[in-house]
Amino acid sequence: MKLNGFRSNCKFIAGVVLIVLVALAVNWEAYRSGSIGTLLDNLATPHSGEKEALPERVQFVVNFLRTNRVKSISISPAIAKNRFIAQPLTEGVYPIIVTDSADVLVSYSKEALPSGIVTLRVEKGIRIASRR
Repeated sequence: MKLNGFRSNCKFIAGVVLIVLVALAVNWEAYRSGSIGTLLDNLATPHSGEKEALPERVQFVVNFLRTNRVKSISISPAIAKNRFIAQPLTEGVYPIIVTDSADVLVSYSKEALPSGIVTLRVEKGIRIASRR
């Protein structure tokens, strides 16, 4: 009876040691560079990792909309067709609502604007415009 419990404990300890060794081997460069120490900070900081995950063309839009406390936006049909812009934009601006008709329009800078809409900012080929 005691022998089975001892073997079970040994297997458990060996499994834990193996998992730790694999984690160290896989993340050796992160441990060496010291970047693993920022992991908890990144998990606790709002919007952390956006610079690594969002395309540069989307980052300025997200920052602009947050700074100006925009509640909803529209995106042009051309932007909506580009999943590499539309999808990260939609995720990045959350909880801002993306609708068909909002006061703020996000489009490519080369697209013609509908009447009554003025450009607020253009950067990296993306335009933020507003109904006035």
